[in-house]
Amino acid sequence: MTIQIDKPDEEIKQSLIADDATEFLNDNYDSFHNLIESLTLYGMTSGLKLNKSKCTVLRPDKIKRTQLIQSVENGGIQLTNIDSFLNAIKCSWVKRYLDNTNTSKWKLIYQKILKKYGDSLLFECNNSNTILHKIANENIFLSDVLSAWSDVTHNLETQTSSKTILWNNKDITSNNKTFFYKDWFERSIKYVDQLYDYRIMDFYSFDNICYIYGIP
Repeated sequence: MTIQIDKPDEEIKQSLIADDATEFLNDNYDSFHNLIESLTLYGMTSGLKLNKSKCTVLRPDKIKRTQLIQSVENGGIQLTNIDSFLNAIKCSWVKRYLDNTNTSKWKLIYQKILKKYGDSLLFECNNSNTILHKIANENIFLSDVLSAWSDVTHNLETQTSSKTILWNNKDITSNNKTFFYKDWFERSIKYVDQLYDYRIMDFYSFDNICYIYGIP
């Protein structure tokens, strides 16, 4: 399989091999039906079929997982927290993506989407669900990774108001929408305090911002 990127001379050639998979479903008929339908469509496209003789369906837990993941002293069995485990895997992907020494071509696929929002800047932002939904329309995996990254980093970091990132911030909106001005970002405007005049304790006017940062 060959994936063509923006540039004519940039392409990714990849061999795909069918393998085992584990699917997590909601406990209702529609969830199961949608899975079977997706696998059927995949089979019609690829020529591969689901081997039903090797499939196993596990019923929902009889004991809540929130209890099972607790320590033995608290009545649990220290079961792996699946949500935290999956988030850790997704966050490890971010590390590979942000590694400038990693020149693998798979990064080109995600750069094409992320550059609309500042590329690696997006991993520093307080992202809104609107942005995640927009990205999900192009690549649901990337949206899941960003959501996991936001959840984890939000619990680990506490930003001061002066170092709050202006772009793609769900707490800073215009007409109820987050925003990202590429030409402003390219002029090194990143934080809220860069637009604040501490001498008069007020934000710069639009004209002053344009003058200070050379925005046409």
